[in-house]
Amino acid sequence: MIETFTAFLHNLEFGMYDAIIKINEKIHGLNKFQKFSTEILKTYK
Repeated sequence: MIETFTAFLHNLEFGMYDAIIKINEKIHGLNKFQKFSTEILKTYK
């Protein structure tokens, strides 16, 4: 029972870590896109 629980916690921890990395990548991508959009707007003003 304890081993199963430990394995579960370990998987949960890994899943969280993976999710955080994915979220950070998305945020980074959005920031890049925002900068890109801003540059385009500056060009056309």
